[in-house]
Amino acid sequence: MSCFRRILILLQVVLLLSLPSCGGLKRTQVKNAIEEAHRSLQAGDFQKALDTYQSMYKKYPKDPETRKNYIEAIESVKAHGDKAFDTDNFVQAQITYELLLKNFPHFSDFSNLLSFKEQFLITRVKNCRTHQAEKQAQCFLRTRDFQGGIDVYRSLIEQYPSDKTVRNRYVSLLESIKRQADLEFERKGYASSGRSYRILFRNYSSLNHLKRSLSYNAGLLEARINACRKILFEDGLEQYRSGDLTRAISTWKNILTFDPENLEVKKAMDKAVFQSKNLKKIKSDNNK
Repeated sequence: MSCFRRILILLQVVLLLSLPSCGGLKRTQVKNAIEEAHRSLQAGDFQKALDTYQSMYKKYPKDPETRKNYIEAIESVKAHGDKAFDTDNFVQAQITYELLLKNFPHFSDFSNLLSFKEQFLITRVKNCRTHQAEKQAQCFLRTRDFQGGIDVYRSLIEQYPSDKTVRNRYVSLLESIKRQADLEFERKGYASSGRSYRILFRNYSSLNHLKRSLSYNAGLLEARINACRKILFEDGLEQYRSGDLTRAISTWKNILTFDPENLEVKKAMDKAVFQSKNLKKIKSDNNK
């Protein structure tokens, strides 16, 4: 019995001696983690910084210093996103907010201590995407890549089908394309207006609930396409009959840019090309 007591006392002494050592190890680990995370933040590697703090927080969830620095790091990343957003750098802002959104489940223990909620990040990501879509769509409009602009908003509205801002901007883009097509038609630019109307017509079936907000319908677009085709075809016939085969071929080629499967136009153009080649051959033979 006496021997057992001596062993018990010895174990208690060893335990007491080991406590300061454990505390020192913990302080060292926390300090090293904070320094490593700080370096990652400075280098812009926000995910690595958050991973470092998350790992240490899981190990010491009740350590106040670890939690305090973890929260400060999260707020620092959020401030970086806010700065990018406020300076219209929506690409960088979106990347930053999405990173925080992805990691937000890890913040559940202390989310009430953060200056923002998860919904804030969701809204900011949507705003970033909307701003970028508008910028890209306007660029596509300037370069007359109308399908590119439509694709941008089609993708966005698939993500946010009930968002009024996204819907209104998509409608605005479509109406802008329609106005440009109308203007080209009035200026007798039937080839370019035909291509624009064709793009709108091709995408009309996918607009679903947007159709009621548009100033046009499929029938109107089809009528304008037919008008462009008819005018150009008759112009080509007139050029053909006057002997200007080159211009006739060029005019009919323009029809195929917005009505590529038109057999009547293809047949007329093939005939003109064949005659043009024969005339060139006759001319070449006469020169010899």
